[in-house]
Amino acid sequence: TVAENFETRYFVGDTFNKNTGRLKIAGDDAKTFNVNMNDDKVSLVSFDSSKPGKATVTVRYSDGTVSYDCQFDVTVYDTSNMEFVPPTKTDYLSHDTALDVNGGYFTIVSSDSQLTKHVPLSLDMIKGFDLSAATLENRENAKEQTLTVEYLGQTFTYTVRITYSGISVINYYAQNVFANMDWSAEMTEDQSAAALDAIREYYKISDADRAVLSEETITAVVR
Repeated sequence: TVAENFETRYFVGDTFNKNTGRLKIAGDDAKTFNVNMNDDKVSLVSFDSSKPGKATVTVRYSDGTVSYDCQFDVTVYDTSNMEFVPPTKTDYLSHDTALDVNGGYFTIVSSDSQLTKHVPLSLDMIKGFDLSAATLENRENAKEQTLTVEYLGQTFTYTVRITYSGISVINYYAQNVFANMDWSAEMTEDQSAAALDAIREYYKISDADRAVLSEETITAVVR
């Protein structure tokens, strides 16, 4: 078994990259075939990037009762400098569904200046994002939230702002006020205020945002 086109250079603390490279396997029947490193049948047996220098990687191809191991060497570099660029999007609405990491990346330079990498930011590197931090009570002021980013043993932070949106206002009233109303009784002042607030917010938001609301929610507000 021979490894080809795999990533040969890593930083201390890096994980093995299965997204590049392939295995060229010659069976006992003299037939050869290729398998990409990221194939489900290829697993990482060992890789130690805890210290700089040469490191031996062992991967295994398994197909039923047959398995083939392959060993190859890579180089692990020490890190002298790491810079973090935060994502482009830092303003969120409380009804958004996920954190946007587009535009975020790390620039890493080895201590001997022989290796420079630009690594895109990914969701698994980030902690502390919570859209529910914005509430109806503080709807007039965006909630600032500091997110922690961890990579290769280093920690960075950046700040996002979360605004309690009109959609969230409408959903809140629909679930917590209108859903429990006794329609045979006279509305209370609080219920009236909630209904008017919800209607005002409905006419403020865009057609695209209105499409996010469920039919049940709109029906509750209109009623």
